[in-house]
Amino acid sequence: MKRVSLPVFILLVCVARMTAEMGPSPQISLSPGTSNTWNLAWSGRNELTYFSQWSSNLVAWNYLPDIEHGTGLKASGFTSTSSKFFFRLFYTDIPTNNPELADFDLDGLGNRAELDIGTDPFASDSDHD
Repeated sequence: MKRVSLPVFILLVCVARMTAEMGPSPQISLSPGTSNTWNLAWSGRNELTYFSQWSSNLVAWNYLPDIEHGTGLKASGFTSTSSKFFFRLFYTDIPTNNPELADFDLDGLGNRAELDIGTDPFASDSDHD
């Protein structure tokens, strides 16, 4: 019988900005998809904006391309063939009507633009120059 090695994964919950009204961290579920895909899901809360990240080594973190906002079921997914990976979910209560166009780090780039070019929407100097 051939032994199958399954990937190891860990879920981490991080808070980018928190106030007392935000309450407890959301419960996250992880499920395998097809063809090396993985899906994260959680229940969103009113007025919160969510960004998810993954890493294979806890040093280099990659934002997933999704920005989720508000209540209801939220989901994000990615493809990986790595034997181990880690997840973390950032959420913030910075007021916004459009989290994709908002500029949470005030560097002149909207959150969606930051994710598209690979910079951090919470750090005004993502490349540390």
